[in-house]
Amino acid sequence: MSGTPVFDGEPGLSHALLGHDLRAALAEMRSSLHLLSALDLPEESRAALDRCRAVGDTLNRMIDQSVLVCLGQGSPVSHALETVNTAVFLAALNQRWSGRASESGHSFKLIIAGALPEFFSIDRTALERVLANLIGNCLVHTPPGPISLTLKGSGGDLLLISVEDWGPGFPAAHLAAIQRDFALPAEARREGGGFGLQSVKLLVEAMGGRCNARNKAGGGTEVGICLPLTPVDNASSAALSSSLAMAPDLTGTRLLLAEDNPSCRELARALINALGAHLTLVENGDQVMAALANDPLPDTLILDDEMPGTTGRQVLHWLRARGGAFARLPVLALTSHIGADEVAALKQAGANEVLSKPVLCPLELGRAILRAQGTYSPATAQPPAIDLSALKRLGQLAGPAAAAELFQRLEEDLGTARAGLTSAIGASDMAGIRAHSHVIIALAGTAGAMELHDDAVTLNGMAHANRPMERVIALGETLDAGLVALLQSVRAATLSDFGGVPVT
Repeated sequence: MSGTPVFDGEPGLSHALLGHDLRAALAEMRSSLHLLSALDLPEESRAALDRCRAVGDTLNRMIDQSVLVCLGQGSPVSHALETVNTAVFLAALNQRWSGRASESGHSFKLIIAGALPEFFSIDRTALERVLANLIGNCLVHTPPGPISLTLKGSGGDLLLISVEDWGPGFPAAHLAAIQRDFALPAEARREGGGFGLQSVKLLVEAMGGRCNARNKAGGGTEVGICLPLTPVDNASSAALSSSLAMAPDLTGTRLLLAEDNPSCRELARALINALGAHLTLVENGDQVMAALANDPLPDTLILDDEMPGTTGRQVLHWLRARGGAFARLPVLALTSHIGADEVAALKQAGANEVLSKPVLCPLELGRAILRAQGTYSPATAQPPAIDLSALKRLGQLAGPAAAAELFQRLEEDLGTARAGLTSAIGASDMAGIRAHSHVIIALAGTAGAMELHDDAVTLNGMAHANRPMERVIALGETLDAGLVALLQSVRAATLSDFGGVPVT
């Protein structure tokens, strides 16, 4: 008798529903982490929270692959390309591993040793699994000390990766086996463990790459990886990225950004380039004041609140005290502490809009800039692009009848949640807004509609914090446009892909 669980005699349906429920549970977890990030947490807690959010993003991408494996339709090392925004990817890596390393007394350094394209195509999930195995090994098997991850573009079609530590090195007795097989000998493995290097080799080879390991002459280990890299031009990446496709066009807009962190500066540069704006970068508050005093004023100032020396808040007080055009300059403040008191203090100092760091989405940044300028209109905002490819793939594996049932159930739940949210907003019922937006968070996450998911998370947080009703209504209009777009996509998929009957 098979050990595979079966519902109604259909193993495909059971696994599709399992994938559906896993996505819903993960979406709820990610939304809860997002809401927690709005609290004024100690720095250590915030770092751990940010790392959990980064890991959640990785888990979200792994769920579909895991369901394929359960169905016998894929391999744990299957190769699936996706377009990656380099700056966003590097920021997520740095965020995840810096916090993890500090908890065990290590330090983590991300080094970019050669030019990387702004966008590239690779199996991101596999790459993150490779790095998790290698960096995780360094954290577990070396005493507190430095760990480095170096990424280097070859100037062509290769990505060169090196993970180094300064620990005791690979055991001499096993070094030859590790270099030959990239695996610990069976007798050296602890029960249930010791497979990290072998997993790295399988994943790297599935991506068409190669790997090697050595003990360094000065102590410690180095694992080197060479992977094929397919650069993607900006136009192609924009077409593939729903966030970019729906982000506002800021061509001709002049922005001045003050940010002391080099990684955050490079991330902001990539996001703002994607929006089409012209960007001037400075590194501290004194440079901001010098630029504003001596150069033509930008259209918008983006100001980090937490800079050494003259802080962002001090710059705001100086700016507004000058009067005239300085007092009217739109300012978007960035802060790692997005609690209600922090937002109120920055608004009181003169910020037009406040955004939580790190900003990883061009849509989010673009909307915040327009809100700071007073030109963003949620009622006329373009509804989010919807990509149901992952959900469709699960449906195809489950079979037409099961998929139609799954999509019809999703459509019905979305319609109910939309009607409930509309009614709650009309009645200024914050409890109802919280309840219905919470359902939408799970449904949008299940469908893979992450822009809609993020809007629902924001609305839920606003309802919890009893934000002004006009702000809730404005975001509710944007959310409703997204729900309509998702409902239309689900209905079209039910009919065209699976021959189902639409819910009326």
